[in-house]
Order: sequence, then structure tokens, then C-alpha cells
Amino acid sequence: MDKDSAPLTLNDAAYTLADNNLLLPDALRYAKEAVEGAEEDTADIDLENLSLKDLQTVPVLAAYWDTLGWVYFRMGQFDQAENYLRPAWMMTQDPVIADHLQQVYDKQKKKREVARDPQAL
Repeated sequence: MDKDSAPLTLNDAAYTLADNNLLLPDALRYAKEAVEGAEEDTADIDLENLSLKDLQTVPVLAAYWDTLGWVYFRMGQFDQAENYLRPAWMMTQDPVIADHLQQVYDKQKKKREVARDPQAL
């Protein structure tokens, strides 16, 4: 696995494991590594010399945060899940992320309808 594809591969593996509720400690480790890589990529963004690659890092980071939040959800760590899913949803308004966040809120017994009312956050 080359350095550039490693975070994507780790993220995909983590998401698949979490989605199937399998090997969650491994999924957590993979998701954290993917997030670290994506966060490092965003740390290098220079607004005065913004490139297409720079712009593409933001939705990638949100997707990786979604995966990490989904792993935490599957592990029953709902506050940790919310810490990643909420900003991921706010950045992208992605319906899959909204569904994951809504499931967290349901488990936390919060009366927020994320998918229908973004202002509820």
C-alpha cells in the first residue's frame, strides 16, 4: 500500500468493519489512522496558494470523521461519535452522515431532527 492510498484503504476497511459490527477495536485503529492522515493534509493548506487538491481534502476529512464517528457509535460511545459526526455533517450536509448522527441522537434520547432541520443543531 503506497502512502497516498493508505488513508483511503484504512478508512474503507474501518467503515466496512463498523458497518458490519465486526472487529471494532481494529476498525477504531484504522479509522484513527485515516483521520490523522487527512488532518495532516488539511494542516498544510495555504489559502493564498489554494489548489484543487486542497479543496478536495475537506470532504475527504468529513468522510473520515464520519467513519470514526460510526465506529464509536457501534462501540456504544455515543458522545465520542457525536464529536466526529456533528462536524462532518455540518461540513457536508451528507444524508448518510445525517443518518449516522440521527442514530447517535436517538441513542442519547435527544430530540433533534438533523436530516430535516439543519438549524436544530
